[in-house]
Amino acid sequence: MVWVSNRSPQTIKVTITNTTGGEGATFDIPPNPLLASEPPSTAHPLKDILEAQFARARISSGRDDLPNPLYVETWGQNHWSRKGTENATVVLEESGIEFQTAVGPLDVLLVYSDTYIVQSSTKQEWFS
Repeated sequence: MVWVSNRSPQTIKVTITNTTGGEGATFDIPPNPLLASEPPSTAHPLKDILEAQFARARISSGRDDLPNPLYVETWGQNHWSRKGTENATVVLEESGIEFQTAVGPLDVLLVYSDTYIVQSSTKQEWFS
């Protein structure tokens, strides 16, 4: 189960090959709501950041049906089921930067604005 974590301020489009199982489509992972550029208030800084990011995402996409990103990452949003090593292609939507990397079935792919890191893990389990 590959985990893709978007730590950038842009939406990323992720495709992971599916020769070992799973869905091969391209999926969007929204920007990290903690990287909003609006200054937070002193009363509820995290809530203000999240609400500002959500508003910006709705406006920029022209969609009213976007889920509220008061979560940062979830099993349904960030994991891909794979049974072996696959190739991930990631495109940062605004900048157009694209990269490819191999990912193992339990790897965590961390995507930043100018860097990516592939971390091996030994266990990923859904507990909800």
